[in-house]
Amino acid sequence: MRGLRLFALCVVMPALVLGCGGSELFTSGKVGGYLYQADAGLPTFIRLTMTNGSINPADVHAWLIYRGPSPGFPAEADSSDYLVAVLRASEPIFYDDDAQYRAGLSAAFTFTYLGYDGQETATVNIAYNHLALTAGQTYYYKFRRIVDPNIVIPPPAQTAQVGVGFEVDPSSAVGQPSPAVGPITYLEPVTLLQPSDGVRTVNPNVIDFSWQPTSGATDYRLEVSASRTNWQGLAYRADEPHTGGLTIVHRFQTSGTSPFKSTQPYYWRVGARVAGQRAPVSGSSRGYIYSQVRSFWVPPMPPPL
Repeated sequence: MRGLRLFALCVVMPALVLGCGGSELFTSGKVGGYLYQADAGLPTFIRLTMTNGSINPADVHAWLIYRGPSPGFPAEADSSDYLVAVLRASEPIFYDDDAQYRAGLSAAFTFTYLGYDGQETATVNIAYNHLALTAGQTYYYKFRRIVDPNIVIPPPAQTAQVGVGFEVDPSSAVGQPSPAVGPITYLEPVTLLQPSDGVRTVNPNVIDFSWQPTSGATDYRLEVSASRTNWQGLAYRADEPHTGGLTIVHRFQTSGTSPFKSTQPYYWRVGARVAGQRAPVSGSSRGYIYSQVRSFWVPPMPPPL
């Protein structure tokens, strides 16, 4: 009986897999990634997407996900720090990489396949750690699949980037790395400062909006809406670059008619992004990772004399 073996030296160390190789070229299927949060102000993740393409899902037994600091990061026998997830699914659709450090993760399973000598069994044993994401750092991802050995691979298709290698018996059970997905900079939502939440003394003609920048962002978008849930028809919007200071202040000022009326509350939030990277997703919005939402009121104006 032949087996596929992935060994880790210690469960409290990132996975170390021995050897290199794998004959399944990452030519069928697509992988991608983007910054994601479920809604404004909630924690952020890096969402990775993956499909098998024309490969039979029954021939795919797991996905291996690696994370590195550059497109060419190694994913071979000496790259144990880069393995962050083992997904026991033929087509997991997506995986959310988060900022939590988790030690002592493991994956152990067997599968049968039709080999040269008839039906044979492969075994997989992996021990690894999930290293935490760091705010402001840019990452790349590579993927490999554990598949039935000697499956027929269809013609190349567009993929994204990622890689790793290890000792395999039979060697064709573990695929070659995909190209690398990235760059994706992990951003946390900005912290709003002023106006304070629920304040009722805002001057409708001069408002200073301020927030603490988030590490890694290149620019920000201030949005003010008359509705907490509808951010399509905005009362006001402005873009601000990242200036490198500890606080960013945007002043709204008008000598004419203010868009802010005294008969209703207004809601504001600030989005952050990295220019040139794939647009983040925040709930139903695309383009920015958003802060929590705050409200303010304009006090009734005295009647003209």
